[in-house]
Amino acid sequence: MSNIDIINQLKALITSENKGDSKIAEKILSDKFIGITRSSGIEEVKSDVLKAIKKAKSDIEKKRKFNKDYKKERKLDEHIEIFEEKTIAITRSLITLIETGEKDTFYRNIHLFENQNGKWKCKIWQVTKLEKNLYQIVDLKDDSSSQYRYFK
Repeated sequence: MSNIDIINQLKALITSENKGDSKIAEKILSDKFIGITRSSGIEEVKSDVLKAIKKAKSDIEKKRKFNKDYKKERKLDEHIEIFEEKTIAITRSLITLIETGEKDTFYRNIHLFENQNGKWKCKIWQVTKLEKNLYQIVDLKDDSSSQYRYFK
C-alpha cells in the first residue's frame, strides 16, 4: 500500500461530501469506525455521518431552487501530511469550505486510517475550525508525490 492509496481515500471522502454521495463514504469509513468529532463539538457514529452527507445534498438542491448558481464545496489543499506505520496512517489536511454568499471557512482535518485486508479505511475523523489558513489552496494533483509530506 502506498501513500497515494491513502491520499486517494481522503480525496474520495471529501468528494462524497461535495456530491452528497454517502455510498462513496460508506466504502471508505471502516466497519469499526469510532466516529467523527465535528468542529461544533458534536460527535457522530458512522450512520450519523452517512445521514449528514445525504442531507447535505438535499439542502444544496433546495438552495439551488432559489439561486441556480449556488455552490457549497469542500476543497482539499495539497499540504497533506501522512504519518504511516505499517497498518495505521494518520493524515493531517486542510479543507476550505467555499459557499456562495459566505466567507471561506478553513478546517483542519485529522483522519486515522487503518489498513484492513489491503485497503485503507477511515477509523477516526476529527475536524477543527481554523481562524485563518496558513497555506495557499491549490488543486490536489493525482501524480507527483512531491507535494506531500510523509513521516514514517
